[in-house]
Amino acid sequence: MKKIILTVLLLLTLTICLTLTACDKNSEDPKDTPDQTPEEDPHIGDVNYSDLYTDGLEFTPNDDGISYCIGGYAGMSKKVVIPKIYKGYYVTSIGEQAFYNCNSLTGITIPDSITSIGDSAFFYCDSLTSITIPDSVTSIGKGAFSGCDSLTSITIPDSVTSIGEFAFSSCYSLTSITIPDSVTSIGEEAFSYCDSLTSIIVDNNNSMYKSIDGNIYSKDEKTLIQYATGKTNASFVIPDSVTSIGENAFSGCYSLTSITIPDSVTSIGDSAFSWCDSLTSVTIGSGVTSIGDSAFFYCNSLTSITIPDSVTIIGARAFSCCLSLTSIHYGGTIQQWNNIKKAPNWDIQTGKYTVYCIAEDIQKQ
Repeated sequence: MKKIILTVLLLLTLTICLTLTACDKNSEDPKDTPDQTPEEDPHIGDVNYSDLYTDGLEFTPNDDGISYCIGGYAGMSKKVVIPKIYKGYYVTSIGEQAFYNCNSLTGITIPDSITSIGDSAFFYCDSLTSITIPDSVTSIGKGAFSGCDSLTSITIPDSVTSIGEFAFSSCYSLTSITIPDSVTSIGEEAFSYCDSLTSIIVDNNNSMYKSIDGNIYSKDEKTLIQYATGKTNASFVIPDSVTSIGENAFSGCYSLTSITIPDSVTSIGDSAFSWCDSLTSVTIGSGVTSIGDSAFFYCNSLTSITIPDSVTIIGARAFSCCLSLTSIHYGGTIQQWNNIKKAPNWDIQTGKYTVYCIAEDIQKQ
């Protein structure tokens, strides 16, 4: 049920975010006299290469007038072949939602003419087990493979520079992924809710990111960007080099029961530990000043948390739906606790906890 809820929430988020611009569906065919022609002969022997594709693919001219985009798929084949050339012009992109919810799709061949994979291009293709992205692709869009819960492996080539938000979110069978040195941008929740993901490896030559024990950090190790949520470790100690915990960094990590946040950390990002429903205790170091929106949302096994007197802001829904929460150990006085800027709904639907302050306690009414 939880996976269904998460998928629905993700679907709603992506639907709101999407603006269909990758393919101009109202354009005519590419102009008769293009500014450039294919560099390779489009004929292989007696077979026209542009005929080697799966029925049901929808080809849409790109705005440049000299190339095509895959705008959709209405066929029945379980394995799809995208051609490199169509009507004498290169096919250069897979458009937004092109294979959206094609849940019978098991395999796809992508030619090396493709340079971009659009937002939600393969969203919820839940029978797709593997895919090879050619080394011509430079960008993977928002939610491009989100919900592909049979996908066990994927190769990201060293041509890719950007991986969009939610790109591989909820790929429940994905066990490992390697980020090449070319990637300079990884969107929020790119690998969130990947229940089997135990290792995220970043090429040592990457200038923006690095991996430590299979988790993603910024190159300077100051930001923990993504914890591999399929790990089975019950506890985790965040390294002392970290100063900020990224948004959704631990979201959906169902195995963790305790976590220690060191004094070096100053901020906990939005939804950083949301849906960690085995988490029972958290110790927040004395350097933290802000706890983001929904930071511990639906940590319904969380019984106690230690909050230092350095905290000045607690965001909206920060501890919402922590149904088992009974104690908050605060390092300051009641007056200091009351002076913390708390969003009105920071503790909505929590247990009837007690805040243990210096010399005096407060009980939730």
